[in-house]
Amino acid sequence: MLFRSSWSAVKTAYAGSLWSGADVGGTLLAGGMRGHWVRSTDDGRSWTLHRAADAGSITAVVPLAGGQALMVGVDGTVLRGPAGGDTLDFRRLDDRATLTGAVPLPGGRLALATSAGPRVIPL
Repeated sequence: MLFRSSWSAVKTAYAGSLWSGADVGGTLLAGGMRGHWVRSTDDGRSWTLHRAADAGSITAVVPLAGGQALMVGVDGTVLRGPAGGDTLDFRRLDDRATLTGAVPLPGGRLALATSAGPRVIPL
């Protein structure tokens, strides 16, 4: 695991807040408000802006196997797809719980941290 000894601010293609991010197989992803997310394939030197229509604000970005990314957020938002793709598949949990974290589990399941407590759903 690489740890940086210094940090510097970079401009992304999004002017709003970014709340979470992850390295997914060399692709950097960061999620923000109202379904906006940015992607960098050059170690953060440049960023492209994307938006998942109807998605809530993204609170967690999780790398999955095979270069797939998972993003979760408020209003029951669950986004999944290739980290290098321009779109992610969107679904919303029926109860629209605020999702603040996710961990992939064996057997195709996903552990979620929610405003109402932890839960496990199929991935």
